[in-house]
Amino acid sequence: MTTATVTTTNATAMTRSNSINNTDDSSFLWDDLKHWLTPKHSLPEAIQLFQNELQERLNTSTVSMIPTKSLSKGIRSSILDNVVAVNHKRILAIDFGGTRLKFAFVSMPDCKIQSQHDLEITNKIVNQDFFNDIIGWIVNHPSFLSNLDSIEDIDNDLLVAVTFSFPLNERKEIVAMGKGFVMTDDLVGVPLDSILKKSFIENGMPNVKIGDIINDSVAVYLTSEVFCPQQIIGTKGENEDVNSFSLILGTGTNSCFELPFDSLPVFKQWQFKDSLKKNENVKSSIINSEIGFLGTFIDLAPFDISTNRYSKINMPLETITSGKYIPIILQNILQDYHIISNLQSSAIKFDGQLVCELVKQKNLTKLSLKYEEKFGLSLEQLIIVQKIAILLIQRAAFYLVGALKAIINLKYTKIVEENENQVFQFGYVGSFLQYCTFFQDQISIYSNNTIQLQFLEDSNLIGAAIAAFMN
Repeated sequence: MTTATVTTTNATAMTRSNSINNTDDSSFLWDDLKHWLTPKHSLPEAIQLFQNELQERLNTSTVSMIPTKSLSKGIRSSILDNVVAVNHKRILAIDFGGTRLKFAFVSMPDCKIQSQHDLEITNKIVNQDFFNDIIGWIVNHPSFLSNLDSIEDIDNDLLVAVTFSFPLNERKEIVAMGKGFVMTDDLVGVPLDSILKKSFIENGMPNVKIGDIINDSVAVYLTSEVFCPQQIIGTKGENEDVNSFSLILGTGTNSCFELPFDSLPVFKQWQFKDSLKKNENVKSSIINSEIGFLGTFIDLAPFDISTNRYSKINMPLETITSGKYIPIILQNILQDYHIISNLQSSAIKFDGQLVCELVKQKNLTKLSLKYEEKFGLSLEQLIIVQKIAILLIQRAAFYLVGALKAIINLKYTKIVEENENQVFQFGYVGSFLQYCTFFQDQISIYSNNTIQLQFLEDSNLIGAAIAAFMN
């Protein structure tokens, strides 16, 4: 796999950083940071390089540009077509997001959440009992019982939709668990829908139909298609429907979008062999791009390496854009250039909330009082920290826009050629981007207002319900 490498060794970096013994030596600091943080390519060049990577990964990669769901028609039209055909008007949606589980009843086709509840998952051993306990908590919840009593089509099976944020193969089998969870051998090779069906039966609910199981990136895309409808003026002067795009920017960075089925390489088309054998008219596929892998051309600095300073980075774009890594990079800079002491650095919690708080402040006086009292950080130090955070967000926005514009160009080449100022909608999730309004503003600036962002609340639940309703 191609990886981005750091062009200056760690030893060199530490020699450079030792040149700065206090915050007064600002000339070298800003010259050095601008050298590392200023993109070496123009935005059009970056867009083309990203587009080349997208095409290459579509053709060859097994870990990115992954087709996840085949479609025979548009999502919005599928929902409208199913309004009469589908008996299940209220769907039980479950979001297995990691350490916190959510469930809600979602009314369709209006995609409205009737009630929502969550549960902190403390058991990290994933076996059949793990799912039995979770489903048991859901079906015995007062909200579940009251909603079940009021469902109009009570004689039909309860339709269940699931967003599962861990990797599944095409047979819906769990292939890996992260976030501290450990799966036992008895679940290996067992489809998740079978596991869940068994759990409902164990809890006295045999009349259940597992409508669909999707990952979180697909859930965001389906929600975006419904809540961010888009039309453009076509070549004949008439309005034409086009697909929206989805963006995930929280602790990670990702995007989903549709591509024509015939644009997929044969080995990626083949995963839909069951649909093809049934002669279903597969027109397009939802692509889980895993855009965090992009950016092999980006010149990374020594401080961009987060955990192991000598390791290679195989997700360059995610490293410099996500809410997980930007705070770590900020801390690395402050330590490497001796802007704050190690004691201060260890006391401060470097996270996305801190970065968002820093870059939005126009007057740091009030904030400095808090930081001076808690961490002994002076106003002068805080001003420098803020400037560095701003540079990091500006770099992130530049490359993120480059990647998103590359996705647009890949899908809508002719539209962009005819109108480079065409606006495209991106429905998004992720608290880092949601609360970092400066990041949003920089995306608007670098995209010349051609990328419009719309936050999608509860998309994991709504997207799952949409998927089940369409099936």
